[in-house]
Amino acid sequence: MTKDGREIVKYGTVLLGLSMVANLLQWLFHVFVSRGLGPAGYGAYVAVLSVFVVIVYPLSALQMAVADRTSRYHAVRNRAAIGGLLHRMLLGVFVSLVVIALLIAFFGSILVTKWKLHADQMWVLGMLVVAAILMTVVRGLLQGLQRFVALGLNIFIDSFVRCLGGIVLVYLMHLGVTAALGSSIISAFIAGLCGVWLLRNYFLMSGRMESRELKRMFLAFLPMLLTMFFFGVMTNVDILVVRATMNGVDSGYYGAAHKVGEILIYVPMAIVGVMFPKVSACSEQNKKTRHLLFLSLGYAAVICLGGGVFCLLFPEFVTKIIFGGDFLPGAWMVRLFPFVFIPFSLANVVVNYLIARGRFAFGYLMGGVIVLYLGALWLFHATVVQIMWVEFITGMVLLLSLLVFGQRPGKLQSG
Repeated sequence: MTKDGREIVKYGTVLLGLSMVANLLQWLFHVFVSRGLGPAGYGAYVAVLSVFVVIVYPLSALQMAVADRTSRYHAVRNRAAIGGLLHRMLLGVFVSLVVIALLIAFFGSILVTKWKLHADQMWVLGMLVVAAILMTVVRGLLQGLQRFVALGLNIFIDSFVRCLGGIVLVYLMHLGVTAALGSSIISAFIAGLCGVWLLRNYFLMSGRMESRELKRMFLAFLPMLLTMFFFGVMTNVDILVVRATMNGVDSGYYGAAHKVGEILIYVPMAIVGVMFPKVSACSEQNKKTRHLLFLSLGYAAVICLGGGVFCLLFPEFVTKIIFGGDFLPGAWMVRLFPFVFIPFSLANVVVNYLIARGRFAFGYLMGGVIVLYLGALWLFHATVVQIMWVEFITGMVLLLSLLVFGQRPGKLQSG
């Protein structure tokens, strides 16, 4: 096994562990906040949070774009260019602060009326978006520099401070929805500023990021964003179909099992988080990278199969511990859904590999698979089992198509 391969296993495991702890803290945050706010207050909080999720949807793609460009500079030891990228991105954070403030000042009253929010919550939401942009930029730079332990700790710090803030400000002090949102702002800014401190040496770099380099980064951002949209369609439209064609109770069971399956899509992202900058760096140096893909696929498959087998053997336990006893009639779906989503999880690894290699034409392939998927759902949605088969077959077609596409020589976008 090569050095890069060993580091994928080593740091992928570290990131996976820290991410799991962070997710546990996120769950605890919602446990305490929901009890501190009560049903009405928690409903208002979730409404604002939903708006936030829609606004920051592109940020994951932005992090990938920043990581890709940083890893290419890092591969050729161009520290000045990394400094220039950091300066440009922090300038972008400041500009976003000004733009969001202006939007809230001019249109905030309309949004407050439409979404039934308080005016102060709109300003808090704006600050939360700015904090999220700062944190995204910092994490993209840390990922591209292959400082994976620092990246994992940054994720942990964000979740820990948010959880602590939720317990103290909302559960103990009963300061309401604004305090719940404020906990997220404080945690994001602390995590972002900790990352900026770790990158402090690059502030001294006087390198200038040329416009063509910035253009390349955002040309990579667009297919990354499109890919996220495609995955969102293929792994969420089925819920809408079930909701529209079946009764509310059955759709609830299906949605719960679906959430269990979704976990297996995102758990291997810790491995992808290590693989992505390494493949980008190797591509910049014209090194072979295929072994990194198959190593990452193997590691991700082991994790996914482990989770799938656990759900297969103990579906009632998983259902009860996550959703409660009321959902036990749907435990048979929890037994199967992880295996439905395993192909999508592995396809996600391949997609990130292709993006790191600068091969974006797979977007056409994904678009074709989506058309087939929607057509199959239109024809086969009479039962839950039919819909699950459509999901599984779509995932397998996507995975195999991407693997075949990846074996073909193609034009690479290098730095």
